[in-house]
Amino acid sequence: MSTTEAEGFSFLLARHLERKEQEQAALARLLHDELCGQLVAARMLVARLLEPSTRASDVQRIGLEDVERQLATAITINRRIVERLRPGLLDHFGLSPALQALFEEQGRSAGLEVVLRLPQEPLELSPEAGICLYRVAEEALDNVVKHAQARRIDLQVVRQATRCVMTLRDDGVGFEPSRLEGLGTVGLPLIRERLGALGGRLALTAAPGSGVCLVASLPLAATLRAAAGS
Repeated sequence: MSTTEAEGFSFLLARHLERKEQEQAALARLLHDELCGQLVAARMLVARLLEPSTRASDVQRIGLEDVERQLATAITINRRIVERLRPGLLDHFGLSPALQALFEEQGRSAGLEVVLRLPQEPLELSPEAGICLYRVAEEALDNVVKHAQARRIDLQVVRQATRCVMTLRDDGVGFEPSRLEGLGTVGLPLIRERLGALGGRLALTAAPGSGVCLVASLPLAATLRAAAGS
């Protein structure tokens, strides 16, 4: 593939990923505004029926309590789906809070010791770069939870000169480096494509019994603006 063809592919891929994220964001808003609203309203109605002043038999009350529990569970599931489709923290507060919530909820719920080193100051990332790094971390975390048999996962995000660098390490079973490209469970092709479409880079090292280290980097917004102006 020539350089021109590769640049054209990267541009098309970036546009495709952007449209996909926009579609997921629209679906997330629909689920949050419509479905979650209906579930909350139904739960409030059941709560009113359970008030001491209402005349309900013991059997009816037990049934209503069961319905209330199921509605509460449905609301929680709906909110998790919304967050997976489009992380609200990322849109409103930036990459660090979104990654912290992701790893604390999903990592620790899977029994992992989670160690986070995240910058307190806002990172100058384009919206596309922010969601890209979030998706890379999400994919990597999913893989660790499902396949690595790890006890600990470390996530670090730092600014290095003109790039944002994210490093993710686990102490899992690892694998042979020679099998790196053939491990579809790692999600490596998708991660590479996501990063490459935005001018990013990926380094992945592993060894049997020594876990995996993933390093992903993307240009900062100021770097992209300077390149566009040159």
